[in-house]
Amino acid sequence: MANILQDIFKVQMTFQGSIVSHFAKLHLDSVVDDLNDETLDPWADLQTEAGIPDTSPLNPFMEKELLKDNDLSLDGTLFIRETGFQSVTLCSF
Repeated sequence: MANILQDIFKVQMTFQGSIVSHFAKLHLDSVVDDLNDETLDPWADLQTEAGIPDTSPLNPFMEKELLKDNDLSLDGTLFIRETGFQSVTLCSF
């Protein structure tokens, strides 16, 4: 499934289980730093290619505080119900 989504959206992704999500929550500082390191440069490149100024209000930077008290798993039920897409039932990141 990840390979199909990568091909469609040209974005590298993986799906992880609840154990990996729990481990990530225990090491949230490091995980958030790694994610920000991986996304900020490609985001800047996309902005440049699209002619969007650096001062855009959209930003992929993730604050640890936004994740610390929330689940890191995503239930895809609403997505499936709203879109009718049947291949993804549960995603974790």
